[in-house]
Amino acid sequence: ATVQIGEVRADIHNGADEATLVALFHALNSYDLILFLEPDVKFVQDGDRSEIIRDNRRHYSDQIKQLLKSHGKSFIEVSGSYQQRFETSVKLVNALLGLGEEQ
Repeated sequence: ATVQIGEVRADIHNGADEATLVALFHALNSYDLILFLEPDVKFVQDGDRSEIIRDNRRHYSDQIKQLLKSHGKSFIEVSGSYQQRFETSVKLVNALLGLGEEQ
């Protein structure tokens, strides 16, 4: 199952029960690398994002990180501009795959 952090945030905001959230986090077991994107870029309303989450981005971000930690999930926090996030993520994936900088 593919789990996107956006879905997890929506579930927290909509009052998902603990069992549902635990199931989502256990589904992350199939990933070798979890990148957690910090809420440090400007919020962009795309018509699908909650205004409540917009106003409490750090709070929801911290909740998700705490849930990940409490279920033993390792993750790497990625922050910065969109370009910095992209470059950091590419480096992390390349390192995981054993690819050098020249790739």
